[in-house]
Amino acid sequence: MGDLISAHRISNNFTLGHLATEMGFTERRRLSGRITGVDGKNPCQSVACEDNRKKVRAGVPEAKWKILFKMEKFLCLLMSCLALPGALLAAGAVPDPAGGVMLQEAQRMVAAYHAGQLPPTNLLRVVYFVPKDGQPLADYAVRLDRAVNDVSDFYRDGFRRFGLDSEGLPLEREDGKLVIHLVRGRLPAGKYDAASGDRTAKEIRAALKPQFDTAREHLLVFYACGKTNDGRFVFHTPYYGSGSQRNGICHAADCELLDPLRLTVTNRTLDLSRGPTSIPNTITVARFNSWYLGGVAHELGHCLGLPHDNGGEAEASFGVSLMGIGNLTYREEVWGGGPPTYLGRASVLQLLSEPLFTGSNRGRWDSVPRSFSGLNFSATNGAVRIEGVATDAMPAYAVIAYVWPDSDQMDDHEARTFPCVVRNGHFTLDLARLKTDHWHRFHLRLSKLHVNGATMKEEFTLAYYSSSTPDIATLNAEWLAHARKLP
Repeated sequence: MGDLISAHRISNNFTLGHLATEMGFTERRRLSGRITGVDGKNPCQSVACEDNRKKVRAGVPEAKWKILFKMEKFLCLLMSCLALPGALLAAGAVPDPAGGVMLQEAQRMVAAYHAGQLPPTNLLRVVYFVPKDGQPLADYAVRLDRAVNDVSDFYRDGFRRFGLDSEGLPLEREDGKLVIHLVRGRLPAGKYDAASGDRTAKEIRAALKPQFDTAREHLLVFYACGKTNDGRFVFHTPYYGSGSQRNGICHAADCELLDPLRLTVTNRTLDLSRGPTSIPNTITVARFNSWYLGGVAHELGHCLGLPHDNGGEAEASFGVSLMGIGNLTYREEVWGGGPPTYLGRASVLQLLSEPLFTGSNRGRWDSVPRSFSGLNFSATNGAVRIEGVATDAMPAYAVIAYVWPDSDQMDDHEARTFPCVVRNGHFTLDLARLKTDHWHRFHLRLSKLHVNGATMKEEFTLAYYSSSTPDIATLNAEWLAHARKLP
């Protein structure tokens, strides 16, 4: 699957012709091999085709032969182009040209700020934590190299579907292999559990202090799962992510079956539970890898500062947003489980300024204002319009509105997103087509994105008197009350 995904490089205008011509020589070979099965060669370049071409040419007038040759080349190109959309869909990397226009505009603003900086040195550090009396799982280094590469490929293709150049996550490597920092804990296994993330983070920081300061790094930490005598896998380790542009940590679980190569294993099951006394789930090895590789990708998003995000209305046809519940559907299209997981517009918009992707530390440690310079809410035909001003010393390049129902049954995993770019310090957002016939109160979060990777968030309550009449007065009052509290 990784080879198939890596064969795509999406151009700015997203035509299939540009998809074919912009791919590098190695990528073209890989893609041709997948499509034709001819040892990585284009069918028009194979020995068999050349022999047939010579036979056809014999006794045929040159003018007619040239026409036949052009037809052959056209059919070969057509076959490749017809195969591309299906390959992209299977990879969860369907081009999004409308989103690409906005994201490319934002990327130019971010790139202008970071232009002329030193070559990138920011890396995602991978750590393997084992208790004092524990040992790493068998073949962990080889398996996790594949697993982390797969997640990196997912992020890479998430950028490329918008026409943005990306090689994925900047991983720490030595001689081509993923560097994994093995850290042994100070306590036995029985002293660590799912709530021990702060403790293990402190021990990791102390252990790695001679090499680097984890307070200025982004870490992906794996913990070996346990296994009972009856063969049940027990995941009783920290499993979450948090962070910002300055630093971050992602806690994830390792298992001897965690491997993207096992995403097609649908005829074998395993029993797993989240604690020693919890009821185990019985799932296929393929679904397990969708859940737990997807879990790595999702929690890593939090490590990089991403909030939950269920995508925008225009993105529904792409599948399931990674930062929504896409961790449960990750790579399901590989084994026929369901729709693909995609990296949404709002997520990529924020990652554009993340130091791991810009490769720059310019302004990384600078603070940003805790509010907007100005906000005004209004309503037209039931839609809420937000007009704002963001004229800060640290330029803002985009604003995202996250909206989700105020309900005990739902949380921000269900947040619909409304992103836009900031132009000349001003922005306008229209919150339209909310399900106000069913919900009358919503959470509204406005997130301002700055070119140094910093974000600023403000929370509001969006209420409706009826299915089409929003309470605009309360929104404006909340904004004014918040603004008065600022120095």
